[in-house]
Amino acid sequence: MAGMEMMFDAMMSAGGAMAVGAVEERLPRLAARLGKFDRAATLAKLGGLLTDPGLHANTVRIEALIHLVMLRAEGRVQPTAAQLREWLNEILRRDDVGRMEDPPEDLFVANVVSGIGNSLLFEGIWEANAGYVQAALYAVTACDRTCREWAAHCLRQSSALLRLSTAVAERSGLKRNEMGGWP
Repeated sequence: MAGMEMMFDAMMSAGGAMAVGAVEERLPRLAARLGKFDRAATLAKLGGLLTDPGLHANTVRIEALIHLVMLRAEGRVQPTAAQLREWLNEILRRDDVGRMEDPPEDLFVANVVSGIGNSLLFEGIWEANAGYVQAALYAVTACDRTCREWAAHCLRQSSALLRLSTAVAERSGLKRNEMGGWP
């Protein structure tokens, strides 16, 4: 039981370090600077970084910055590559967020099978993400076979997200079972 408690404590403290409010409090100058930037343009660039297998290990920092941008960006300024590098590699890397990064242990892009066929799924930083998605799809498909109306709706939405993920992966030149890297 002590092992479970230690794991739970570690998860809770990590969650606190990653909470956008906590990041904003620790980095008020960065949060304030983001106000002048265009939200959509900044998010597009950061989203593009999440499709680079060489940056797989940096997902935590990129996602933390995405949350800050969503919260604070209200302006019209387009971020430069130098600004993105500063925010990610100088500011967030030194923060608790940067210390949460770990070499990737799973695939960068995995395969998921559904009613629409094979789909490419970005694994992110969650261990065995594709396996859990696959299991959920099997469960919802079983519910759909018993004529549950919500299940058909859920499968349509899941299929749309899988098509989107596949299109982004293919456009980025990524293939099934692609590995991420550690810079």
